[in-house]
Amino acid sequence: MNRVLVLFFLLLTNLLAAGHIEKISKAQPFHGTALSEEDLEGKVILVEFWGTQCPPCVASLPKLQALHEKYKGTGKFQMIGSHVQSKSGKTDELISKNALTFPIFQQLRLDGLSFTGIPYLALINHKGEIVEKGRFSFDLIEKYVEAAPSGMLMGIDVEHHAKTVK
Repeated sequence: MNRVLVLFFLLLTNLLAAGHIEKISKAQPFHGTALSEEDLEGKVILVEFWGTQCPPCVASLPKLQALHEKYKGTGKFQMIGSHVQSKSGKTDELISKNALTFPIFQQLRLDGLSFTGIPYLALINHKGEIVEKGRFSFDLIEKYVEAAPSGMLMGIDVEHHAKTVK
């Protein structure tokens, strides 16, 4: 009986994890490039829910862009913005002013995630699981990115698998 419960929990966890990546990959950003499941598999993903009428949100945009720039070529990280207020000319103005290059979606929602205030962050680990949510330090984000294995394919550490096959 315990084995059945453990297997059910593992299956449910994997389905929920896959759901976040699938939901992001099916959405179309209003700024930046659309992302496929292959673009997201095995990466640490940071989603910031923000709005133009939120001073802390606006203040965090340069930091988010810097984090995106730092890790964009590593294959281990993807920054995503979700604008949760009504889109306006101010939205485009802030994106341009801060030279944001990461994808930004309008009202992107993730299953099992609810919040009442912004800015709100969701950190998804390289396995597709939400591991942190709310407000947390950028140092914590960097720890997850640095700990994520490189060479991931469909959530499998290819480098480790290749070593065990030899």
